[in-house]
Amino acid sequence: MHAVWENLRTSVNILQGGSEQELKVDWLSFDGVFVNSLDAKIFVSSLRLEPFNAVPLIWAIYENELGIHLKEYASSQQMEILNDWKETFRRADVVVFDDYTKPMIYSALDSGNFVVIPGSPIETWELEHFMATQKKEDLRKQLGFNLTDFVIVVVGSPFIYKGIWLEHTLVM
Repeated sequence: MHAVWENLRTSVNILQGGSEQELKVDWLSFDGVFVNSLDAKIFVSSLRLEPFNAVPLIWAIYENELGIHLKEYASSQQMEILNDWKETFRRADVVVFDDYTKPMIYSALDSGNFVVIPGSPIETWELEHFMATQKKEDLRKQLGFNLTDFVIVVVGSPFIYKGIWLEHTLVM
């Protein structure tokens, strides 16, 4: 994405994670902050402080690990850890997930700011690169189809087709 932002003549600063002592950033010099990992918690925590809590924050989460451990924290009475994560998630203006299962996994941390944007931009970029480097005829041969064969591809999430007959799914 960095190259895309540069093409749009948008100034982007990429910060690497570090210890809290190394984190000395004037967040007020930024128009917004985008973080894309649970490892960015140190940055998000610093954005909870005054006067930085007014800087817009978008947090994209692709990992499941924390969500899986949330039940363990609650059942073992580790409420301090759970509450710290709740406050950190609450700081984000928007928490973006790439599929519909992740908000369910992270539901204990939901403060009404969860959004799902299905799919990953990486998959789209890989597909565009693949399509640019492959010919349709070559792909048909690799998959064992002739040029005259009619091929149907069903794309989507299993959640979309749940409860629908297979025939209806194929028509869609």
